[in-house]
Amino acid sequence: MIEVEGEKLLVIDSHIHPPDALDYDHRYPHSFSPSLVEELLARMDEAGVDYVVMFAVELDPEGYEHFMESWSSHHKSMGRMILRMVNTPNEEVKEYVKRSSGRVVGFGSINPHLSEESLEEKIGIIKDYGFKGLKLLPTIQFFNPADENLDPLFKLAYREGLIVTIHTGCDPGPWEDPRLSAHSNPKHIEKVASRYPGLKIVMAHMGSYSALMPGIWFEEAMEVAGHHDNVYVDIAAVFSRRLVKEAVRRIGEDKVLFGSDYPAIGGYCDRKTGMVNCVRWAVSFDLPLRVRRKILGENAKKLLSL
Repeated sequence: MIEVEGEKLLVIDSHIHPPDALDYDHRYPHSFSPSLVEELLARMDEAGVDYVVMFAVELDPEGYEHFMESWSSHHKSMGRMILRMVNTPNEEVKEYVKRSSGRVVGFGSINPHLSEESLEEKIGIIKDYGFKGLKLLPTIQFFNPADENLDPLFKLAYREGLIVTIHTGCDPGPWEDPRLSAHSNPKHIEKVASRYPGLKIVMAHMGSYSALMPGIWFEEAMEVAGHHDNVYVDIAAVFSRRLVKEAVRRIGEDKVLFGSDYPAIGGYCDRKTGMVNCVRWAVSFDLPLRVRRKILGENAKKLLSL
């Protein structure tokens, strides 16, 4: 916990990846080591973070070659490199959960293009691992959340009581081009939220992630989250106090979650610096302590049933 204005506050980071997820010198596929768990717990302790939500990322190598057909050779090369780096097997996240004394909450990942039978099998594995949710990335998994072909996946997630975190906004590399990240516009989540009002959905980055156009689809995120009680946002890699304050005003203080995007932000929230800068930033919000308490941990505690 951290102490703010004489009060101890619970801190739950609702958006992280394994410490080596973006290590450019890393061997592929990832090779888990218990020392990485120790490293992560040390970074959490330094920042006063009590729990983290760690995401797996499952890709479809054959599929993304098909989806990249129209890209330039430069974009293809960069895209393949990033995809190899972010690919994180469910089994790897399972090890963090198992070895962290309950401080790492696992979210699994599923290639959304699988057959319904394979989706059912994957969901069973994710439940067996004790994961509390799924992470989906329309950018690098090449799908549109509004596509009704995704209904079997969302139905299974709802049936099994899994939270679904969906990446919104742009992504690094080629995906900084909004045309390549168009499926991650939060407006596409409107149909999912309408079809499955009991499914808890978190819009990662609240539609705002973009190095070139920060806040790119913030308005769309507010529209969707404002219309649906089952839709939340996390503030990972947003870096705008104004937008966070606006989100609290427009969708309510109970639906905004703290997230760091560790270790993806070089020089600020990476493997070396940890999450401490992100926690300090969130503590500094010009919001009542009651609201900061909710954003930093209480909202996620309730959502995750911790």
